[in-house]
Amino acid sequence: MAVNSPQKLAQAFYEVISTAPASAVSGIAKKFVGYLANKRLLKKAPQILEQFERISKAQAGIKEVTVTTARELDEKALHNITKAFGKKIESKVLVNAEILGGFLVASGDLIFDATVKTQLKNLKIKLVN
Repeated sequence: MAVNSPQKLAQAFYEVISTAPASAVSGIAKKFVGYLANKRLLKKAPQILEQFERISKAQAGIKEVTVTTARELDEKALHNITKAFGKKIESKVLVNAEILGGFLVASGDLIFDATVKTQLKNLKIKLVN
């Protein structure tokens, strides 16, 4: 991984501000932006921010969970689907009618696919073989 990759920069920034007193965070942030400007890395700011947010959530024990369904879910249904991932979760719901029904849950490298589309595809494979 390159020294100036968004992941490395976000990790370094997180490590510095997480140990700094609250009163110093603003000054550190200004210096970090200045560093990015001097190194002509400001165009990477959105990716750095995204990585920083991911690192911060991971350190706080918050899991990001994306739930894809064929239709909108109410809060109770979403809670029932995501509760297996723990108490500290941040869920994002995507609606994709192409999955026909069921749901797909993704968190990090883990994907749980309980969609009707995938079940039909697997059934077709079994019937053809």
